[in-house]
Amino acid sequence: MTAIWGPPDGGKTTLAANLAACLAREDTVLLVSSNLWFPEIQLHFGQVVPEQNSLARLPQEGCAMYELFTPVKGNANLQLLTLPDDYGELFGDYLNSGLAENLFEQIGRYRFAQVIVDCSAVPDNPISTLALHQAETVLHVGTPAIAGLFWYRAMKPLREALALDKKSRFVANHADNGLIYGDIEPDFQLPEIEQMGQYAAQGKTAFAAGVRKYAARIKEIAGAIQREVVE
Repeated sequence: MTAIWGPPDGGKTTLAANLAACLAREDTVLLVSSNLWFPEIQLHFGQVVPEQNSLARLPQEGCAMYELFTPVKGNANLQLLTLPDDYGELFGDYLNSGLAENLFEQIGRYRFAQVIVDCSAVPDNPISTLALHQAETVLHVGTPAIAGLFWYRAMKPLREALALDKKSRFVANHADNGLIYGDIEPDFQLPEIEQMGQYAAQGKTAFAAGVRKYAARIKEIAGAIQREVVE
């Protein structure tokens, strides 16, 4: 399992979607969104997620896990696990640590080669926290914004409690690709793509759109993730 984590508006969801699209060229991939308030991961694939194939059914007794997955059209290797597009409830009110633990236990029974979890910036839901704890690798997306530095410092207790720094690989997601949080040298660097929001609005990832330099960096990250799974 790979967890994507970082400060608010740092590009976590965009990285998760593009990485999943890349990995799904060769491997079976489950892309999980921990967003408990509104769905967005499916926008990057132009995918409609109905309630009967979504996280919304998790609290229902007798629901089979495969019924929660939404296959991505045009990509037989990629499945989504997220809230539905049209959802009027507060899912966070239903979710508890027991449900989250059961969710990941059942996911582990499926033979996905890769499980990617788009985590919350703050420990506000059990799916995100449990994914950070269980993940073999945490891709920590960082930017030079001062708000990100304050966030990083505020997350120190969580980072220490879950030993996140030991398994984190840092991704610089900004134009100059310099140090993250003032003194951390990134393991990977992503170029700034001005049309990124436009690609999402069109229902496709920058990787699928063939943005050469960006796609090359995503392939680099995907290769590192695949090697770590093998090892």
